[in-house]
Amino acid sequence: MVEIDALRRPQVGVCAVGLEVPAGEGGDGLWDGFSASDDAEIETAEMLVRGISGGRWHALLIVAKGRAGGPLRVQLRAENRSADGPGRLFPTGPAMARATAPAAELVRAFQGAGFETEASSEGPCDTAGALLFRTLLALADCSDAPPVGLVRVPADASGEAVDRMIGIGAPVMARRLAPLRQVVVG
Repeated sequence: MVEIDALRRPQVGVCAVGLEVPAGEGGDGLWDGFSASDDAEIETAEMLVRGISGGRWHALLIVAKGRAGGPLRVQLRAENRSADGPGRLFPTGPAMARATAPAAELVRAFQGAGFETEASSEGPCDTAGALLFRTLLALADCSDAPPVGLVRVPADASGEAVDRMIGIGAPVMARRLAPLRQVVVG
């Protein structure tokens, strides 16, 4: 019996809200992507929390449509607002939660690839913002919380451009994560 102590890359979960993202692994196995619909917010949020807290993913990038013709936006925080109208998601919860994604690094990477990009604290009341808030709220409040963020792509961006943006963003999300040890027994 041979034991091989190998290193593997941490995986980034990519949740595309209202967009098509290639299912399965992308970026040489770096990210695990899936599309989520606007009408399955609670189920999607539960899946995201299980994925990041259970170790399936070590970072999470939520991707959603922004304004048409506008810049790509890295959202710095999520507010406690309902996606389907006025009111709060959690009546007794905090008013907002800061995204743990490396925002400055994401902005630099997207700008370096030629995408007009900005970081913003403002975002619409929508499913993507609610997913970000729910996921951040479920994470342990500690200094080594996993990177979780939301990037809003221009609404008129092509599928190819969205795929390229994900290919740029996922490695940035994983950049500060240490390789994971795995023992292969064979």
